[in-house]
Amino acid sequence: MDSGKQQLQCWLNRQVRVEVSDHRKFYGCFICTDHEGTAILSNTTEDSNGLTRVLGLVVIPGKHIKSFSLHV
Repeated sequence: MDSGKQQLQCWLNRQVRVEVSDHRKFYGCFICTDHEGTAILSNTTEDSNGLTRVLGLVVIPGKHIKSFSLHV
């Protein structure tokens, strides 16, 4: 198995932070991805311009993901 796949498997079911191209940040549990880089997060909150809202299940297209990291 290649290292990219191993890294993604290590991040499954962990809390992550995803920043998208319009500068919004999503914090949630990383549960799934696909071959196009789409990320699916559960129990997600969104931080945008200082406002926070609870979203639940979120699908983020890979083409909009600017950064992806573990959130501790």
